Amino acid sequence: MSGDLFASMFCYFKGEPAFLQYEAVTQMVLYSIRKDDLEELCRQNLAISNLFRTICIEELYCLERKCKIFGKDDALSRYISLIKVRPQIVKEVPLKHIASYLGITQQSLSRLRASIKNQ
Repeated sequence: MSGDLFASMFCYFKGEPAFLQYEAVTQMVLYSIRKDDLEELCRQNLAISNLFRTICIEELYCLERKCKIFGKDDALSRYISLIKVRPQIVKEVPLKHIASYLGITQQSLSRLRASIKNQ
């Protein structure tokens, strides 16, 4: 979503290919930087080093939150968590992609959304 950062900390720190593939489903601008260049910037500039550390911490937090939600919650709870954390997603991302992210069919997502509206 707008303003988000994306980084695979596993790839960065281990230097190995990612386990997962990601696809942008909305318009975006992508900026990238080579690992060597980023590390040099971090050595030269404390503010950039601190920003990078903050990004790493945020990525770890997001991963832990996702593991918690997807590890034990049912589809309804996962959907409610998603719309609480990222309400703009339901406005900007096609439902088929949201369903895929949640690990359910588009029809199941439609039923979940209907049950929420009826409450």
